Amino acid sequence: MFVRSDDPDPFVYRSEDEAEDAQDDETVAHRLSRLFVVDESAADDLWIDPALAEEDESEIRRFLEATDFGSQSIVVHQRTIEDCYERRLLGIEARDDEFRARFCRTLKGPMAPCEADRELMEVILIRVDRPYAERPSSSGSSEHMSCPDSTTPDAGESDGSEGDRDGGTDTDGNDSSTGANESTDGGEDE
Repeated sequence: MFVRSDDPDPFVYRSEDEAEDAQDDETVAHRLSRLFVVDESAADDLWIDPALAEEDESEIRRFLEATDFGSQSIVVHQRTIEDCYERRLLGIEARDDEFRARFCRTLKGPMAPCEADRELMEVILIRVDRPYAERPSSSGSSEHMSCPDSTTPDAGESDGSEGDRDGGTDTDGNDSSTGANESTDGGEDE
């Protein structure tokens, strides 16, 4: 599931207290780049900025509520993206104490409205068929600056594009696909 806000500031926090702390501490934004929601209590505590459109907040809440935390976990990626681009999920690798996600970025279609050089915050919620008891000790992500042709909406794949965004992003946690020019963010982020 992909959700964007109208500005570049984070809009999903582990709790309301963390959201308040973020107003005084700019380093909180980095810690928010990847959140693991591993149980119903953490899902209930998740604070979503009230400035976000009500329909987007409701969609996030429905996605969380549809998760069976006995056999699944949610990973929330939160990062900026230029308005004229869209991000797609290429795959994930989920192991007992490790999580990796691979994304790509591509220009929106020529008829899609956008504003050049405008940064927005985007949240990607990934439902993983692995019940993490806590945040894995190793996690990371990479992003290609272009998407392989096989992830275009015409190819009929679930790629996180606009047509796939209504249904959310589910994965079984065992994807082993790879892509060229992959870079890693160095692993752990907290």
